[in-house]
Amino acid sequence: MTQLAVALEFDWQNPLWFWLAGGAVAILSVGILFGYFSVRQASTRKLMLGVLKFAAIVLIALCLINPRWVKRSPQPGENIVALVVDNSSSLTTRGENGRSWGHQIDAAVRDAETPWQLRLAQDFEVRRFQFGGRPKPVSSFEGVQFDDTESHVGAAVVAVEERLTNQPLGAILLFTDGNSTKTDLETVLNTDVPVFPVIPSEEKLYADLSVESISVSQTDFEDAPITVLVKVKSANEAIKEVAAWLEPLDSVPSTAPLEESTANGEAELAPPASTGPAPQQITLDDNNRGTVKFELAPEEFGLLFYRFHMISPGEEEFIETPEKSREVTLVNNSRIFSVEHRSQPRRILYVSGRPNWEHKFVNRAVTHDHQLQLVSLIRIAKKEPKFDFRGRVGERSNPLFRGFKDEIDEEAEAYDQPVLIRLNTQNEEELRDGFPKTREELYRYDAIVLDDVESAFFSHDQQSLIERFVSERGGGLLMLGGPDSFRCGNWQRTTVGDALPVYLDQVPTGPNSSLRFNLTRDGWLQPWARLRSTEDEETQRIAAMPAFTSATAVKYAKPGARVLSQMHDEAANSFPALAVQSYGEGQTAAFLIGDSWRWELKRDNATESDFAKCWRQTLRWLVSDVPERATLEIQPDATRSSIQHLILRLKDKEFDPVENADVTFEVTNTKGEVIPYRAEPSVEETGRFDLTVYSSEPGPYRVTATAQLEEEVSPLIAEGGWVYDPLIEEFASTRVNRDQLEKIAEQSGGRVLALNGLPDFVNSLQQRDLPVMTTETTPLWHSPWLLLLAVSLLVAEWGLRRSWGLT
Repeated sequence: MTQLAVALEFDWQNPLWFWLAGGAVAILSVGILFGYFSVRQASTRKLMLGVLKFAAIVLIALCLINPRWVKRSPQPGENIVALVVDNSSSLTTRGENGRSWGHQIDAAVRDAETPWQLRLAQDFEVRRFQFGGRPKPVSSFEGVQFDDTESHVGAAVVAVEERLTNQPLGAILLFTDGNSTKTDLETVLNTDVPVFPVIPSEEKLYADLSVESISVSQTDFEDAPITVLVKVKSANEAIKEVAAWLEPLDSVPSTAPLEESTANGEAELAPPASTGPAPQQITLDDNNRGTVKFELAPEEFGLLFYRFHMISPGEEEFIETPEKSREVTLVNNSRIFSVEHRSQPRRILYVSGRPNWEHKFVNRAVTHDHQLQLVSLIRIAKKEPKFDFRGRVGERSNPLFRGFKDEIDEEAEAYDQPVLIRLNTQNEEELRDGFPKTREELYRYDAIVLDDVESAFFSHDQQSLIERFVSERGGGLLMLGGPDSFRCGNWQRTTVGDALPVYLDQVPTGPNSSLRFNLTRDGWLQPWARLRSTEDEETQRIAAMPAFTSATAVKYAKPGARVLSQMHDEAANSFPALAVQSYGEGQTAAFLIGDSWRWELKRDNATESDFAKCWRQTLRWLVSDVPERATLEIQPDATRSSIQHLILRLKDKEFDPVENADVTFEVTNTKGEVIPYRAEPSVEETGRFDLTVYSSEPGPYRVTATAQLEEEVSPLIAEGGWVYDPLIEEFASTRVNRDQLEKIAEQSGGRVLALNGLPDFVNSLQQRDLPVMTTETTPLWHSPWLLLLAVSLLVAEWGLRRSWGLT
């Protein structure tokens, strides 16, 4: 939109008059030049006389080409000006004299009889819209309550323009704070209509605390398996100290959802919960930001919900009366988040080549751990004892099977088979035939531990199956040191050896009999590799560990692997003790110490075992990222935060995608009501089942997905949940986002207006270029002023000549 100005136009339709006028001016100019050249006068006088006569001739010649004054102005009542008002809750935060920006907008636009609106309606057709999510036309702004939980600023501007397509939309007046709940402002750049955002005439920085982000991380650190990191910020330097605490919500969905905002955008803040972690104090930095960390070890399992609270010191008395707080709002001082504390145990297959102390102590360590279940396959003898003195020469099979070779497997009847015992199996069938030989049998486990067992114990197919268990199924693999492990067990040049994080090459000089354990830099950075919460305590613990005497020496770890701990001998030689790496979809680890059981035998504390804690944390890490047969993913909708997309992916016992299954979702809302849904298979991906649900009220939601597969008795179950809190983004900032509004105005060709500048802006619209314009044309030939000016120039020239004595 550009400023208009009166323009001078010429009639070029008849070029003959242009050439005649130009020729006349040229001839007369030559005559004037020669006429005054012969006159004996000062050069300045001759120049002055020549200019006056030349100007008079030019004015007279202009009349021959019909010059016209052209004035363009908007056609009254033909152009449209849209008034677009943001109806979101963020405009209710208190401002000057307790009045919010929403109150100021309401006072300016509610009454259509205000002077600036009456003046606007005189020359333009006024269309009114209000928006939260999508804009809707209204006849007046009397229904604006500023209670929408969404604010799509950019999308609203584009939607208004699209609604008025092929209509003479001349300008958009946008009343908003510029804080959009979705990153859609870049779409405004495509608009062709100038947008004029309106902001408060004066804006000050008021005290306000807000939650910037909450991140939840699951660790394998036993003392605090869940870490919650909260980042907070303050609008200005008025608040530097903050009290923060967590309130655990009931395991049963709470009937009291998020804080319900009142008409002025306030929310009720709960007092500190006595059952949650201890409250903490936050000191904000120079940028008015701070971070607080909570470490949780909940006794409950499954999906848990917590509510984070914070308040500035001295404001506790205003928890029940937030309107008296010095903060502009308390809505953004709390937030609900979810934590998943796994309830189903992970199953680990422990294969040992002989009964040893490691298995005894590791099994004891995880016996009471609800997250781990150790299923053991222990070889107690490499060959079955043979007491038959009447067998045939060269016969290795049992004579009882003689004559049944067609029906009886030759391998099953042989005497030289290892003797195995099974521990902690679910039923009599599990591991009855020894180590699994099929994917269906092996893939039921989440991790495999190989302890002091040589490669010859497994067939080539079983070794390949172990490698695929890690790379394709995504399981974990851990090999422990011992006389028959690693290079001593001939694992080099096998598929399992390829998956290990260390090279199994021969080391010229092995470690001596006294080995000390220590963490590397990478080990210090892994919570599960440490047993103490502080560096000093961890250093003291490591120093108190006994020396080890048995280990497999390797020189190098593979590229991409991380060495988390080392062992040092008396000659100051260093060797990897624990190395890990990602391999395909899973992860592998190598623990090269062969007598870690000495650590347990020489412990000082009779009630707490560092050995047991170390192994629990290590095994939890080993199974931490192992996928399950049923995985539930919850994706929020890109346009509406109230819509959630539930995605269930199913795999069969061999971890191939499942095509046919009967899938149901049970969603528990904030009132505790269970709503069943049926899911349909996705056409985009095999084994995927989709469902879209709508969150009707703010608060925590739970969902249980049940899938019944063909030819399987027990269904697959996956659980999850989400928190619908539309006010998170709405109150992320309580200030007017001037930068975004200036970007909208600049890219669309408008400008930012102050609220008290609306009357002047409305008056200036008549001077702007709009879609429908009217043109007024006035020929200069009909103007007496042109003739009067030409005559005045000739008279002035004549008068000067007479006064200087010229004829």
